[in-house]
This record gives sequence, structure tokens and C-alpha cells, in this order.
Amino acid sequence: MSKEKETKEFVESLLWADPSETSLDIYKYVQEHKLFFHKEFENFIKQFEVFFNDMNELVVLLNYVPKDDWPYTKKIQYLMFPETMKTLHRAFEDLNDGYYDESMMLNRSIYETFLRIVFISCFPNDHESVFIKPEKGKVTFNVSNFPNDILKLKWDFLYRIMSAIHHSKKHRVLSEIISRQSDPNQIVRLLYQSDKNFGMPMCVNIIMFNLACLFHALVSIFYGDFDNSEKTKPKKERWLNVNKAFLMIISCNPKPDFANLSKDLEKIGNIIRMANEKKDWRSLC
Repeated sequence: MSKEKETKEFVESLLWADPSETSLDIYKYVQEHKLFFHKEFENFIKQFEVFFNDMNELVVLLNYVPKDDWPYTKKIQYLMFPETMKTLHRAFEDLNDGYYDESMMLNRSIYETFLRIVFISCFPNDHESVFIKPEKGKVTFNVSNFPNDILKLKWDFLYRIMSAIHHSKKHRVLSEIISRQSDPNQIVRLLYQSDKNFGMPMCVNIIMFNLACLFHALVSIFYGDFDNSEKTKPKKERWLNVNKAFLMIISCNPKPDFANLSKDLEKIGNIIRMANEKKDWRSLC
């Protein structure tokens, strides 16, 4: 008997015909969570789905604008949007399904990509830095230093939230360790649990923020192209209104730190436009 056949027969001998009880329990949780989440955050879901569609339409229709005068770095920025959008929608789906931490992990990647896109506008001659270790003398991209030290934004709290979850879910493990100090006999088990007081609203805020960031970057970088195609020109007013809506939504957040992000995004948009026009964008920082 060949090794492959022996392996196949041995593995199959360990399987059973009925579905896995664990998987069935997880699927049940996901379905119940979707219903619960849709009830609690119906407005957010509608906003995300409609505005994500606007963003996708914007990216697709930019295919039809002339690009002969686009600098190389602008073409790179354009190519960075589709895959990031896919990650954003997956983060939205994970939130719907009740995977808050997994959603936040993906949101960190989206946030970092947004900062890379902005960095390319600010430092076009050093754009390789967002992909690889730069040559000596080039400006180095750093996901913490760029917004804090160069753009002068107080965004530390955003990255701390996403990074704490990203690194092995240490916040969950530390919580379990502390909990078991008072009750060492607690059962250790795989736990799926909805959390409308922290997990849900935190993910909602971060996803809406990242969606706003990407859309604002699109409008800031490609605004000058909207009138250059019969496919994009009719959509210009709609896109500008959606961009305005994002800033309004963020500014109405009950948490001051999040509400202030609206002004920060406006500032970044102005920086992008000034940088692309080769003006002194640092004067805004």
C-alpha cells in the first residue's frame, strides 16, 4: 500500500458522517448574531453598504479618465485601493458575524494602507518606503511616527486599540488570567459571545472611520480627474456629498476623541491636495 493511500484511509477512519457539533454551534451563533446586530445597528449597516458601493463605483469609473499626465506615484496609489476595499468589506462581514477581534485585526491593515497612501503623496520620491526598507537617505515610513510626528495628529489611541488585539489577542488572554486569579476552577473553553456594549460599537466606529479615510483619500487624490470623463463627471456631486456625509457622521460621534477625527481627516485631505500640487503641505501640520 502506498504512503498516500495509507494516509487517506487512516484519516478517513477518524471522520464521521454527522456534521461537527462544534461547527454547528458556531454557525448557530453566527446566524443569531447577524439578526441581533442588524437589529442594533441597522443604520450603520445601510450606510456602510451604500457608501461602500459609492467607493467601488468611484474606483471602477476612474478607469475611464485619461492618465497620461498622472505621475507614477498616483498610479501606485490608485492600485492600492481595490485590495484594501476587499479587506474592509471582510472586516464588515466579520463584525456582522460576531468576530469583533478578527474584524479589528483587518481594520489595522486598512488603517496602515490609508497612511501609506497619504505618505506617498507627501513623499513621492520616497514612495518605495511603504513597501520595502528604503535606501540610506530616504524618508522611512513608520505607521506610528508618520501621523504623530510628521502630520501632528493625536492618533495614538487608534493604533493602540487595533494593535492590542492584533498581537495574539493578548487583551483577551490577560483578562482570562486575571479572572482566574479569583476563580482558578473556571472552565477553559472556546467562547463565542456577543458584546453590544463594547465590541460592536468599537468595531462600528473603526470601520466607519476607515471607510471615511479611504473615501476621503480617493476624493482628495482624484478630484481633479472627475471632470475628465463622461462616466465620472455626472457622479462628481454625489461623491462630494458622500465625502461630506462621512465627515458629518464622524463629527457627531459621542466620544470626543472620535469626533475630532473629522477635522483631522479634513486636514489630511488638504495636505494631500497641497502635496500633489507640489506646495508646502508641511505648513498645515
